[in-house]
Amino acid sequence: MVNRTEAPRGVSSNLLTGGPEQLHFEGIERAAEKVVQPKSLIPKNEITDRFARSQPRLFPNYTGIRYIRFTGELLIQQWDRTKPQVKGQKSLHTGDREEPSQRKWPKRKSIETAIGGAIHIIENYRQIDSGEGKDIILAKVEKVREFTEDMYRRFSSGEIEEDNIQSFYETAYDLFSKSGLLRARVPNKKTAVEQVLKALERDKIFRFNPTVSRMRLASATSKWFVELFIGDLVVEKYQNQLSALIQERGLERFYLEQVLQQVNSFMNLDPNDPFVQEEKENLLDTVLECFRHNTIKVAPYRIPALRFLFSAFGLHGSKPTGNKSLYYFMFGPDSQDPISDIEQINQDFSSLNPEAQIRFRNRLKDGTALLEKTLKGGGTKYGEYSESIQRTLGTNGIV
Repeated sequence: MVNRTEAPRGVSSNLLTGGPEQLHFEGIERAAEKVVQPKSLIPKNEITDRFARSQPRLFPNYTGIRYIRFTGELLIQQWDRTKPQVKGQKSLHTGDREEPSQRKWPKRKSIETAIGGAIHIIENYRQIDSGEGKDIILAKVEKVREFTEDMYRRFSSGEIEEDNIQSFYETAYDLFSKSGLLRARVPNKKTAVEQVLKALERDKIFRFNPTVSRMRLASATSKWFVELFIGDLVVEKYQNQLSALIQERGLERFYLEQVLQQVNSFMNLDPNDPFVQEEKENLLDTVLECFRHNTIKVAPYRIPALRFLFSAFGLHGSKPTGNKSLYYFMFGPDSQDPISDIEQINQDFSSLNPEAQIRFRNRLKDGTALLEKTLKGGGTKYGEYSESIQRTLGTNGIV
């Protein structure tokens, strides 16, 4: 496989435009010119979902993932290279008019589902193990690139002639059919397939024309390099995304576990203990610290954590943290699933009345059950990907 990591960066567009030998020689440089940096994958003047763009970023200075501020569902921005370009947009590769791209926001996801999606993309682009028969995108592209190069050499050496060109066409057609590339929808891939097949046919006036064939094969080679470069960028992007998502998930679960630990300690106290009210205040401080609006951000943890906060403690301590407005949007009287007895919850938290203390403890018990159920569900979903996560991140030196 050609080493793509050493592809030239920031090339100057001073490429020559000679015959097939020059075009073939410049193939990798021409490809690198179109995919100079990861930012070339991001068109600047695109119209995207306004709602999605209005949501906060999950990670500072990184626009690729946002979360819905109330539900915590993730919105991960992707690029669709198969759809027609919207007028006024820049294309995926600078100066390449046949390679349009559109941003799109996928379906809303929990963080575990987003992790599984990143794993799926990485493992479909790059072969992690040596298993046979795997449908690996980069391996397929590398195979057809090598085939294209081989056809170019055979034309150059005179091995492909008028009387045997049909057999090479059939070989190429079979290769593209088995790899699924005959059904390619990405314009760059589709054009490359067409160029290889046309190179193994007669020209427009039905002549055997090795020079035209070599030109087509050289152009196709450059396009295969583009796909390999893009594949490397895709893998790099989702590896970084996967690592960040795993860290965010671990941090949010840690906050939930810290609250559960302190709640359990509080529940073991004697309700008549003279220090119980002081411990209740300490518990509130912990919950407010761990369950701030910008600490528990994502589904499936955000709603249960904030519901626990408001259903057990009411609006105590909300003024400096901004939680009051969050409560009204998420659980207020006009919400889909309101916490209707908020005034009673406020009173019970401050009251020393035994009945109020019992109600407070019952709310803690119900909230604890919800948090434990949420942690268990998220752990089960994460467990479905754990083997793939270790294999993918371990292979790339991240874990």
